Amino acid sequence: MRLSFFLCSLKIAAILIIFHSICKHYLAHAKQILLRIYFTANPGWIEHAVVLAFHLEFS
Repeated sequence: MRLSFFLCSLKIAAILIIFHSICKHYLAHAKQILLRIYFTANPGWIEHAVVLAFHLEFS
């Protein structure tokens, strides 16, 4: 009984880890797309530097 509970919890943990890594990948991809849209919408280099510094600090 304990072994089946352990295996079940191990499967749940593996699914959660895979789901978390997929979400992190897509969130990073979405962040890059948003930054690219911002860079093309605002051609000023000062705004670019501020956004890039903010992105590097909090990513």
